[in-house]
Amino acid sequence: MDAITTLMEALKAGGPYAMAAIFIFGWWLERNDRREKEVHLRERCLVDRAA
Repeated sequence: MDAITTLMEALKAGGPYAMAAIFIFGWWLERNDRREKEVHLRERCLVDRAA
């Protein structure tokens, strides 16, 4: 709980910039995850076609 309280205090101190940074970081993580899934599916499709 202390970690959550510390995070909340940092967000309050950082204001909208901290919130924007967290939003951008979450978006970036989602984008990378989606890219990895697409690469995996593409590789799988190429393997299926070769067989």
